[in-house]
Amino acid sequence: MNQEQFKQFLKLQERQAIALEQIAQSLSQMKPVTVPNYQAVYVGKDKEGKNQYERLITFRPFEEIKAEPISRKVAQILKND
Repeated sequence: MNQEQFKQFLKLQERQAIALEQIAQSLSQMKPVTVPNYQAVYVGKDKEGKNQYERLITFRPFEEIKAEPISRKVAQILKND
């Protein structure tokens, strides 16, 4: 790879990083509006003929999830990959 190709490669990498950052920002601002926050299973029909579901699990909204920091050992493994 010559000097000019390397410069073009770096410009491409920069543009890709900017695009990925913009995508990440857009995704972080989106909130699911049509996706239910639970998982259910069909259990049959009621007396009126409507489908009945039993809720199996309810998920907390992302805003309520508090992630714990990863350990130094795991961070080092990720850094080396």
